[in-house]
Formats: sequence, C-alpha cells, structure tokens
Amino acid sequence: MVLILVILVSLTVDVNQAEEKWVPYQPDPKQVTVRVNEVDGKIFVETSITFKNAGFYVDWNSVAQNDSSFYVYVKVKAWTGPSAQVITQKTHVYNLGSLPPGSYSFVFNVNGNPVKTVKFKVEPSWFEISSYLPFLILVMLILIVFIFIVFVRIKRQHESLRS
Repeated sequence: MVLILVILVSLTVDVNQAEEKWVPYQPDPKQVTVRVNEVDGKIFVETSITFKNAGFYVDWNSVAQNDSSFYVYVKVKAWTGPSAQVITQKTHVYNLGSLPPGSYSFVFNVNGNPVKTVKFKVEPSWFEISSYLPFLILVMLILIVFIFIVFVRIKRQHESLRS
C-alpha cells in the first residue's frame, strides 16, 4: 500500500514538472505597440508588448536593415506554471542611428511571424536645408543678373529700332 502511494506521488510530481515549462507565445497585434521617435537627429523605435500576467520572457534580439526596411526578430515565451496575475508590459528601444531623409518601415516579428509594421518618414533637418542656402542664393543672384542683362539688351534693341 505504501509502495503504491509513493508511486502515485512520484507520478504526480513528474506530471506537474512536465507542465511547468517555457513555450513559444504569439502575441496579438493589439498587444504590441511600436513608436518611432527622433531625438537629436537619431531615430529610436520603442517597442512594447503587454501581457496578461508576469509569466512571459522576451528575447529582444538586434535590429537588421535591408535597404529602407528594418527588421526585428523577437522571441517570446510563456511560462505554463504559476505566475503573478498582474498585467505586465515589457519594453525595448532600438537605436537606428542617423538616417538620411526618406521613407522607411520597421517590421516587428515574433517567433518568426510578422506582428506589426510601422512606416515612417525622415524629413530633412533645417541644418541640411540651410547647408544648401549659399548655393541657392548664388543661383538666385545669377538668375537676377541674367534677367537684368536680357532686359538691358532688349531695351537697347528697342531704342535702336526707334532711332
């Protein structure tokens, strides 16, 4: 009788241990937030995942770039055992650095599946525009001088025809 009780207890412990493990978890796009911010000429992407409890693990990995697209391949796992029943948000910020003006996309993948894509634009800064300002002024002056010379020639031709 004691032997049967020991066997049942050991089977119960093994079953509970087998249930408590990390398993892949795929969040719903509603759980994921992706925000793009520019600070001092650098682009930062803040990614957040909101979970229903504290039993989740996120391996954020690094960002990869292909032309104007940035990709992140995050791994998320859920703990099958007990965990604190509190809404938990996990956040990570990716520094994309200084990007030239243009259109870009950021694709957030979880466990190999795309969950959210955000498109964003980098506008030229005033510094970049102002660096062309001397050139623009020079072109405008040349254009004004050209128009003045043409106007003077037309006026002289008009006066010579009158005489």
